[in-house]
Amino acid sequence: MDKQAVIERVCEEIRERLGNKYDIEDIRLEKNKKNNGIIAEGIVVKIRGCNTMPCIYTDRILQVSDEMLLDKAIDRLIIELGKAIENSLNAELSSDIRLEKSRDRIILALVNKEKNSELLEGCPHIDFNDLAITFRLHFKLSGLNASSLIDNCLANAWGLNTEDLWNLAIENSVRDFPARIERLDKMLIRMGGAMMAREPGVMDNPFFVVTNSSMFFGASTLLYKEVPEDIYRAFESNYYILPSSVNELIVIPECVCNDRDLLKGMVESVNYSLESPTEYLSDSIYYYDHDRNVISIA
Repeated sequence: MDKQAVIERVCEEIRERLGNKYDIEDIRLEKNKKNNGIIAEGIVVKIRGCNTMPCIYTDRILQVSDEMLLDKAIDRLIIELGKAIENSLNAELSSDIRLEKSRDRIILALVNKEKNSELLEGCPHIDFNDLAITFRLHFKLSGLNASSLIDNCLANAWGLNTEDLWNLAIENSVRDFPARIERLDKMLIRMGGAMMAREPGVMDNPFFVVTNSSMFFGASTLLYKEVPEDIYRAFESNYYILPSSVNELIVIPECVCNDRDLLKGMVESVNYSLESPTEYLSDSIYYYDHDRNVISIA
């Protein structure tokens, strides 16, 4: 069965199985540009009276060749779509994006500069080594964190420049997503990875994880004014910063490991094993010099 036939079949089943419950206005295939230039193709469903359009990505079903497995994949996809529609209908996101309704929801997000070069042309941002500081509008969907990129069009409509956005975003991020600096072994135990935490390479070294309270674009906590100094005080040493994803960083004191090739290999290994390429941040390693109070590429 070719791609077009599969897509038509999924759309038909969506109308048949969900059409009685929801007033489906339109179903169409769309390509969405995500972080790191990733293009994801999905089926978008417009529900009459709903401001957001749920999207289910088709890569899983298009890779299935067995007819029976395809039936199961489509079934799971439609169940997920039903949940997404409920989330959209119950969304806390207001269609009112006037500045007075949005200013407290502007937050920071660190992304890779090269992989997002095209995207960055259309949005306010600040260069940070080989990364870029972007600004996002945070909202909740059924209690889960979600966000959308603030582009030039929206910033101009608000009458905000990059400095204005930075001042709002840093205040909101520090308040709503406070930094969390935690030893790697303790974090793994807290998250249920006790066996991994007992590995000699983890237990014998004071590796720390730096993220925020929600692990949501947690790498941006490195931009909080007090965080670099807080990490330094924990180590009493300058340190290296390993970007494990857009959601968290690993920091290693210079007095424990000063082998930059080894550390760079660790970063590349972590990036290779990422579940989603949209979470990739960088293959670089960074160094914090306390005397100069500077973070730079090592």
